[in-house]
Amino acid sequence: MRKSIALLVFVSLFIFSCQEETTVCNIPEGSIPGWMSEIITELEPTAAYSYSYIVSGRYEGQEVFILKNCCPFCGSVYPVYTCDGASLGTLGNEVNANDIEDEKFFWAPEAVQCSNVDNASLD
Repeated sequence: MRKSIALLVFVSLFIFSCQEETTVCNIPEGSIPGWMSEIITELEPTAAYSYSYIVSGRYEGQEVFILKNCCPFCGSVYPVYTCDGASLGTLGNEVNANDIEDEKFFWAPEAVQCSNVDNASLD
């Protein structure tokens, strides 16, 4: 009986450990959705690219992404997107920044210049 329970526990741990961990919006960890890749590609040739990063959070009960930056020479507007890439507007205008909960790092370029972005989380 003990061997059966131990085997069941081992098999259960193996099955759960093999499942791919997800982050926000059921996106596999380390993946970037297509719509977000398009935004990043458009941003890449600009001077603001190395100052940009994306966070996830919750807004009015749904998971969202926010494109932020620490750009010292930009007039910054932070767009907010749903999981499928639909725009909800910008922070401070259509979206109240105080209503964003559980904000977490999601993406940044390798050479991000923002001191508030944890470079260790990029690996």
